[in-house]
Amino acid sequence: HMAELPDDAETVLSSANEAIKGKAPTPPEEGDPYVTLVRGVLEDGGWNNKALVRGLNGVDEEDLYRNKQATDFLTQAVAIGVEELGGISFEELSQAERKLHVLSLLPGERLQLFLAIAAVTYGDIREIPYTCEVCSYSGEVEVRIGEDFKVDPIKPQSRYTYTTKAGEKVEFSLPTAAVQDEYATKKNRHTNARTP
Repeated sequence: HMAELPDDAETVLSSANEAIKGKAPTPPEEGDPYVTLVRGVLEDGGWNNKALVRGLNGVDEEDLYRNKQATDFLTQAVAIGVEELGGISFEELSQAERKLHVLSLLPGERLQLFLAIAAVTYGDIREIPYTCEVCSYSGEVEVRIGEDFKVDPIKPQSRYTYTTKAGEKVEFSLPTAAVQDEYATKKNRHTNARTP
């Protein structure tokens, strides 16, 4: 059963035009899909700190929201949104392989890629509302992801050396996103075990 249309098509058109009257929406200023990471990935004996990301679409976002583990959400979002990491094309890789590459990054690099994906998906400029807890003043702060979260690359090494005050040398490597997730998971298990 179809609804009947009014006899006067001009009235319908006029009503529709009145309903949509106003300033036309403008698409957001898209972020830069090319990212220079702090350290990058080790390949062929050297470090490659270049990455290319893309915006997420509805299908990507549905896949993300089916994921229930908070520690894995960030890794999964980046694994979906990265097209190239160093010289590695993510196009033919499985989701598990993509995640392994993302987990090999420094935690800040994973976040750096997430922010770039957000900027390409939703726009580089974000207006974040806030309310002061003391005086109840409400306002917005404008964040430009591409400008406000810039980082400088480091001279990457596999291992670093630190000399203590006692003159002892300590070798260490920078923690990866995998180490960060492992620590967060252990911490959550420990915290939840103590909660009645």
